[in-house]
Amino acid sequence: MKCATFVVNVLAVVCIWSSGASALDVFRVEQGVTSSRLPDGRTMSEACGDNLNHASLTLEVVIEQVLCRDPLTRQAWAESRVFAAQVGVAQAAYLPRIEASSAITHGRNDTAYDQLDAYSTEGRQRRLEYRLGLSWVLFDFGRREATLHNARQLLLAANATRDNQLQETFLLAAKLYYDTLAAQDSQRAARQVSALAAENLKDASAKYEAGAAALSDRLQARRLTPRPG
Repeated sequence: MKCATFVVNVLAVVCIWSSGASALDVFRVEQGVTSSRLPDGRTMSEACGDNLNHASLTLEVVIEQVLCRDPLTRQAWAESRVFAAQVGVAQAAYLPRIEASSAITHGRNDTAYDQLDAYSTEGRQRRLEYRLGLSWVLFDFGRREATLHNARQLLLAANATRDNQLQETFLLAAKLYYDTLAAQDSQRAARQVSALAAENLKDASAKYEAGAAALSDRLQARRLTPRPG
């Protein structure tokens, strides 16, 4: 007598959905992040998307570009969004939780007898299961409230840190801008002084050649002429 049994079970699908797992900003926690709009109404993302094609860099353009590219500012902005998301997670704990699952089970049972074929059997089975559960925490002795309060405080701290970083970056960009303007003005003034000294040397040389000026006047004019490099 020979007996063989073959059973196959397949669990197909198990899905769990929670109301707090949605990617949508249901609680509008992004509003808790400090506004990043510029005086002209544009957002920082819009300003950062502009190409740097300006004939002359104004103070506003310089500050925008520095704020867009400063890694510390970008990090502070990202941290504010992370803490805002944590506030949303803490608020989601107040919502009911829905769990849904489905399962498909396939079974096969074959029994074979070498000498008694009449007793050999073949069996197949298929079963579908659907489950839906609802759970809602109504009392937790203040745990959710404490978690939400802590998340909101962390968001406030992150916004304060971000605002402080924005101010520091703003001041640094303004300082660099005005330092650059001062350096450009100094360069223009130096060029004007050099051109004036060269003109004086030319006049002194012409007067000396004509006998209307002494050699000392020519030498003094040459001494006052800036040397290149």
